[in-house]
Amino acid sequence: MRRIAARVGMALAVLPPMAACAAIGVAAEIDDPGRDAANVAKGSPRSEWQPPEPPPAHRAPQGPLDEFTLRIWGLAANETQADMQARLDWEHRWSEEYIAACMAAEGFIYEPDLTNAPQAVFPAGPLRGTREFAEQFGFGITDFGVGSVTTIQSSSSVRQRALNAMSVSEREAWDFALHGNLFDVGQDDTDMESIPGCSGRAREFLWAVDIDEFSAIQHEVDLFIQSIPDSTPMAELNEDWARCMADAGYPGLSSRVRLIQSLHVEFNHLRESSSSGLHDWDWEHEPAGPPGFHIDANGHWSVPRDIVAEQYFIAEEVALAIADFGCRGRLDYENRALEINWQAQSEFVARHQIELEAWAAFAEARRSIR
Repeated sequence: MRRIAARVGMALAVLPPMAACAAIGVAAEIDDPGRDAANVAKGSPRSEWQPPEPPPAHRAPQGPLDEFTLRIWGLAANETQADMQARLDWEHRWSEEYIAACMAAEGFIYEPDLTNAPQAVFPAGPLRGTREFAEQFGFGITDFGVGSVTTIQSSSSVRQRALNAMSVSEREAWDFALHGNLFDVGQDDTDMESIPGCSGRAREFLWAVDIDEFSAIQHEVDLFIQSIPDSTPMAELNEDWARCMADAGYPGLSSRVRLIQSLHVEFNHLRESSSSGLHDWDWEHEPAGPPGFHIDANGHWSVPRDIVAEQYFIAEEVALAIADFGCRGRLDYENRALEINWQAQSEFVARHQIELEAWAAFAEARRSIR
């Protein structure tokens, strides 16, 4: 394997938590076709749930735009695992009850599954960004020593029995009511318009997405996030970081984020190469699959991996992460990146204060009537 670090190109910025919140589209009216369904779901035992307020000592630092995006999503700045699980439980229950009421209004039976909410998983271990994390997990690419959300796919037995009793046409109508569809509105495949089903309307109402009034400010936020890596202050910080990494034995880098992105691409390619032979396998005559192919009790399949190549990759990732940790410390990297980002956020918010406040207020009002 060629040195991974040598294949890294243009500079990108380190974005604070706003980046995870910013890809939102918001609806424009509180009067919604599914409002009656929302009122039914509002009776959930968890309907009083509100985002928790984390202790000040544990609050993640936020910039001016970050504060708006957190309000739009209705999130706390720094959720604990228990906080996240409570929110996921509530959102799942509310969505299922909304969908059931919505489907009933369409003339269909939908038995809500009120138990199998997505699960928040926070493995024990060192915090991302510390030397201990770098030494154990590198950048967290091959071994995720951080929290994640796992979705459990399931269906209630009552719902499944009802589906099994349907004719083909009845099932198609049921699926359309639940999921909606896309239809052509132009001359080519890119000109499509969606018809939201009950599940889409639940998502729209729960997170205030996919309505036109705030699409312009959403577009402006997206453009702003994309512009930060190209700003002069961020480019200067990336140059300092690249010189430090070159001194540590890793020349040819341009930015920390770009390095991590390239490592993800490299590792995905490594994993995909292990399964590339499955496409050409003669499954009809050899249904057991190639040597080492395995399907577990849950239907998940796996193939033999190139353990030697993966171990080499992991060693490279860890070495790069340790060098990066040293350079970040010497350059005061996080504080400088936050100062750059927050200055840019302040200027953006000053230009778009009215639109952002309207967007956040709408999202908060939408949540208040759930």
